[in-house]
Amino acid sequence: MEAILSHVNHLQHGNTDLFWKKFVGQDENGDFITGRVGWTHMPPNTTKHYNTQNPAHVESDIEDWTPDNNGSKKVVNVDTWGNLTYQWPDANLAEIPQRVESQWYIYWMQNMPGHKNRIRYGEKTVTNWWVFTGDWDMAISSKLGLTSK
Repeated sequence: MEAILSHVNHLQHGNTDLFWKKFVGQDENGDFITGRVGWTHMPPNTTKHYNTQNPAHVESDIEDWTPDNNGSKKVVNVDTWGNLTYQWPDANLAEIPQRVESQWYIYWMQNMPGHKNRIRYGEKTVTNWWVFTGDWDMAISSKLGLTSK
């Protein structure tokens, strides 16, 4: 998903700043920072790859992301996604391999800009990023981007 959104960002803006710097969380040098939304390789409370069980607490705007970082912040850590209740099929939660990691992926995707999100990016609005996963051919042929034109 990161490759898809990064590519679309580059097609539209000639860079990947909206996705990598403003959504995921990178500084001007490309170093990962805590507190934004994170990505599948690292939640918002870490800068280490696949550290999905990190107990460290950090303030993040993951549930109210805005490109200008003005969304509401909440303290998050492994319990934020690890303690969520999902309907895992016929399983004892303790026996699900990589359950917490899998729940991080679900939680991350649930916080991606979607249909009618009303997020502003300057004078533009953030589009439904799920369209790039759901209907890539239509999205690309229509020249859709991560923001309105």
